[in-house]
Amino acid sequence: MDDMFTSGLDEKQINTALDVFLRDFGQFEEKDLEKPVFKQFVRELGLNLITFTNEKSFVKTARFMDWYCVNDSTLWVNLETYVIKKENIYSPQSFIAILSHFSSQMEGSRDFYDFIEFQYNS
Repeated sequence: MDDMFTSGLDEKQINTALDVFLRDFGQFEEKDLEKPVFKQFVRELGLNLITFTNEKSFVKTARFMDWYCVNDSTLWVNLETYVIKKENIYSPQSFIAILSHFSSQMEGSRDFYDFIEFQYNS
């Protein structure tokens, strides 16, 4: 994975990594989350979030950030911002999935919750 960081990650590579992190969630320990490679992945995720075009990428990102208790408030705010900016790519189920992960971590602004409610009820 270190080699991938030197050239940067694209959405497909990030999705592959997210799939592995989510599939193997039970095998990771707290010490694994302190390793530089994990922290670098979280940084790359934040940097590349703006390039995502697939709703599944956003849902996986929210799930990853929730399950791994990512406490980077800037990353959560950026995810919120790009969910709102790219509102046309989401199904109602994806909105609910994303919102549930925000809620689990007590993240997201009141406007974000109102926005999701409006989108879901429209």
